[in-house]
Amino acid sequence: MKILIAPDSFKGSLSAGEVATKIAEAARAVFEDAEIIEAPVADGGEGTLDAIMEGVQLETVTISVTGPDFEACEASYGKKDDTAYIEMARTSGLCMSRLRAAKKTTSRGFGEAILHALEGGAKTLYLAIGGSATNDGGVGMMEALGVRFHDVNGEELCGCGESLGKIAKIDLGGLTPLLRAASCYIICDVQNPLLGETGATRVYGPQKGADEADLDFLEKGMENYAQRVAETLGERFDPLPGAGAAGGVGFALLAFLGAKFCPGIETVLDIIGFDEKVKNADLVITGEGKMDGQSAYGKAPVGVAKRCGGIPVIAMVGGIGHGFEAVYKQGISSVFSVFDNAMPLSEAIENAAPMMRKAAERMFRTVQAGMNIQK
Repeated sequence: MKILIAPDSFKGSLSAGEVATKIAEAARAVFEDAEIIEAPVADGGEGTLDAIMEGVQLETVTISVTGPDFEACEASYGKKDDTAYIEMARTSGLCMSRLRAAKKTTSRGFGEAILHALEGGAKTLYLAIGGSATNDGGVGMMEALGVRFHDVNGEELCGCGESLGKIAKIDLGGLTPLLRAASCYIICDVQNPLLGETGATRVYGPQKGADEADLDFLEKGMENYAQRVAETLGERFDPLPGAGAAGGVGFALLAFLGAKFCPGIETVLDIIGFDEKVKNADLVITGEGKMDGQSAYGKAPVGVAKRCGGIPVIAMVGGIGHGFEAVYKQGISSVFSVFDNAMPLSEAIENAAPMMRKAAERMFRTVQAGMNIQK
């Protein structure tokens, strides 16, 4: 029997790798002779680099960057030959910010990591942009790559959301020429445009600390920024799907770097060689922190199921929300919750690992019972 274990992370409690390990322990307890393969996955958010590094042997490059709060911090990215894998959550992530202030955080550290990879010889960049702390339209990132943003007096502006409304001129003269020989691929499933009610600010600003006044201020600034970019480049990029990703970093990558969006989970599965791993599998286990009706639209477990070619797929999840049954039409055979009784969220997070282990064993014993019925 071959079992492939390919879960996403349970945000705030367990990484995808930790989830896979606990499920694998349970699998070995029930099916002692089974071939167990662990293949943690992600869809472009926090934990994407970890998932890729579980599946691909990469060199870890550790550097010092400007964190989201403009404080120096340590960050890392992965590299293999002339390909670099950079996760925004590790350089400009919400988990790194003490300020939680959308007007004042910067994506500069993400740009510094990109520049470091380019200077190290990278020609292909995979950029996972989920989990950002920023709403600066990517001006901090572009500042690190050599672009300068000036106000009406010619003064250089700081690369944060607070500056967007003051941009009067964009100087591309210092943009690193290393980008000309590089191909950039964005790992992200966000389809929001830059502006409007479904744009970067209105949808994602509140989770980054923006109140109503901040949202109005930042949206006006983003409108000004989009107009200045259009004047500079002769083309509008703000309505494009994904421009609103990562507080507008998606917009800057599209406009200034000519980057291409790639479906998050599908791209990660390609990178880790999932199709080869799933060959001849008898059972696939996936999972995520909460499964509901939205999980059927491009989330990691459904992405895994769609690549399994009819092999039974079971999802281990934390919470089960309204409409979760929609995943059954997307290739998932069954859904198991890790909870065995009601408890506060803090207790669930603290005990996530042992709960996962016990729940996975219950699930595998149910699978075993089904196999015995068939006999």
